[in-house]
Amino acid sequence: MNEITGEIDAVETLDNTDTSTTVPYEDNTDGPDAYLWLLVFSVLMFTFPFLTFYGLKSWLLESFKLTTFQVNCFSVLASVLVVNFIICFYVFKAFREVDSSSTSRSERISDDNKKD
Repeated sequence: MNEITGEIDAVETLDNTDTSTTVPYEDNTDGPDAYLWLLVFSVLMFTFPFLTFYGLKSWLLESFKLTTFQVNCFSVLASVLVVNFIICFYVFKAFREVDSSSTSRSERISDDNKKD
């Protein structure tokens, strides 16, 4: 504290901070990678159901004696299953990324605490 003006110096307040509880700043470099994976899965979600629907429809019409309604039902069911599979794979990938980043962060914090 400055005795003449009664103001607190900024240097004094910075020196009194407790560094044992602060978490080091992490530079998040996974942002562009996350957007790339979102783009990949979005393209998969758009293209694979169409390919599944029309591919299965064509194969069922040529190979089996089914009505148009039955062929459409099987094709739609297969497309919905493909969409659900892609969503599950995306969620699985997201959980795997969160687990690896959280463990590495906790390991770094425990290593920093051991150094002190």
